Amino acid sequence: METLTFDQTDQGLQNRQTETWTFKRGIGYAPVQALVSAAAVCESYVYQEILTNSKIPYTFQKTTVSYDRDPDGNVNPVQAMTITFYVTIPEAKQGLAQRALRLVAANCPVTQSLDPKIKITEQLVLV
Repeated sequence: METLTFDQTDQGLQNRQTETWTFKRGIGYAPVQALVSAAAVCESYVYQEILTNSKIPYTFQKTTVSYDRDPDGNVNPVQAMTITFYVTIPEAKQGLAQRALRLVAANCPVTQSLDPKIKITEQLVLV
């Protein structure tokens, strides 16, 4: 399983594991990495919007996305992704923030554009 990390900065979520979006595995991002990155960042923005609209105070730290590819066949499409949000939330609002995760995928245009056979799981890590 491969994991990518996106840190919250003043300019938005950034992946600091590479400085460029070169599309060649081993040098920069492979196209599959761009795909899962797009889903992770989109879901991050959606989750932050949900927290804001729900009046849940938060400090967003980062997002990671881990993914598996189908080993069968010759194209090995993505079969599963786990998107993990690392967020600081006051204890009184943590349950509501956890329940809000169920709204993310349905409101993310990137996730909605993916093959429905891809299993996507959202997780919250309170920091």
